Amino acid sequence: MSNNLKSHDLIFFVVCLALGGLAELSFLHAPVGVSSIVFVASFYLVFFIRFRHFVFRQRRMGILLMFVILVLASNYFLYDAFLFNVLNALLLPLFILAHLVLLTKPATIRWHQFSFLKRMVGTVFGSFVYNTQFINKVYRRIFKGMDEKQSDVLKKILLGLFIGVPLLMVVVVLLMQADQAFQNMLAVIPDWLFGLEVNEVTVRVALAVAVGWLFFGVMQILTRKAPDHMQVVSTQMEKQDGIVSITILLLLNIVYVLFTVVQFTYFFGGELYGDMSYAEYARRGFFELIMVSLLNLTVLLLMLTINRPEGKKTGITLRVMYTFLILFSGIMLISAFNRLMMYEAHYGFTMARVLPHVFMIFLLVIFVYTGIRVWVDRLPLIHFYILTAVLFYTALNAVNVEAWIVDRNIERYQETGKLDVHYLNSLSYTGVDGLLDVYELNSDIPQLEETLEMRKALWTGRDSTNDAWQSFTIPKYKVSERLQEWKP
Repeated sequence: MSNNLKSHDLIFFVVCLALGGLAELSFLHAPVGVSSIVFVASFYLVFFIRFRHFVFRQRRMGILLMFVILVLASNYFLYDAFLFNVLNALLLPLFILAHLVLLTKPATIRWHQFSFLKRMVGTVFGSFVYNTQFINKVYRRIFKGMDEKQSDVLKKILLGLFIGVPLLMVVVVLLMQADQAFQNMLAVIPDWLFGLEVNEVTVRVALAVAVGWLFFGVMQILTRKAPDHMQVVSTQMEKQDGIVSITILLLLNIVYVLFTVVQFTYFFGGELYGDMSYAEYARRGFFELIMVSLLNLTVLLLMLTINRPEGKKTGITLRVMYTFLILFSGIMLISAFNRLMMYEAHYGFTMARVLPHVFMIFLLVIFVYTGIRVWVDRLPLIHFYILTAVLFYTALNAVNVEAWIVDRNIERYQETGKLDVHYLNSLSYTGVDGLLDVYELNSDIPQLEETLEMRKALWTGRDSTNDAWQSFTIPKYKVSERLQEWKP
């Protein structure tokens, strides 16, 4: 880092602080809705202006990841799925960081290799180093005419403020709890600050500055060599001739043959063993089959990595054993899929039951590709796994899964007369929309009218934070309007 402080760096620092303020305003003031799109668009506007003269790398993958980020950010605005909102809160920052590093990384780093992850982590830690150096340069520029003694005194004062202000906040809060008169005296201050408590304002400002500072450091060092804060000692796994693996695979495949015979004897034939019901059978075996499939996938990856057979017969035997393991894993996935379908037919559709269906389809795609890779050595594995996982998750965000679940439950109600009112109500706006549809079909369902009345009363009397611009979503707008017009 150069010792000279450039004016455009100071300007960009202020812009990043404003971006940090927008992040705090978008995500910490009210439930997230359209504010996610506003922030992501603003963030990338700043990023692309900052790197307008830079020649981006990996453009095709960059466009794909940009699409993924936009879909995830739009999910807050377009749909009303709590689970995806929580997952996206964790994944969006990760995808954005990966996207920035992907576009600016050295050409020697490939995105599907461990070095790319090291680059991402190094960028975050490197931003802290850069920001420390930047503050030192700002300090020297501001106080460049000050002698060493005065400078030392000022540093100590600033350090005292840095430590003392948070400590003061704690003391004030404790004193306000201890003395009502003291609390009443300080109560007039929040009126100057739009009704927020003093400590809340301080925390929000501190968060905005911290986030903006992080944005600044990350963007400033993206094109530089990030410090390696992950000293990884990589050891080459010892290559095997495949004999040990053949023994293991043979044992596994024998067990899976027996399991498959049993499956085809009664389960796929439409009969169950003993007095067990379909629902009991589905609940008992589903997760075990998924775990076995994941274990098989792990075994395949490990063996494909370490096995380098010396003889042609050994190589052929290994490939055959791999193929049988994949076939048996596919049968187990189909069995688990059928079990879950029976369970849903008996108890209804929920997010916790539908998502495993999607995960099983994902695993099936992975196994099919791995089966091709067994016979075509040049195909990359991890590269395909990462891309497929990202695309599957993006598709889940692009499709309104909760609306699909509501529709299936309504269809099930029309066929069987069974409906879980409490679960649909737990889906918030999307579920309430479905309950209104059901009410039009039959208003005499137990607890349905009471649930809708409760929702209407709750949303009619909701506080202002739920009506903030950050929280605007299409489902909330449509369902709220529909519920306002609903009359029991």
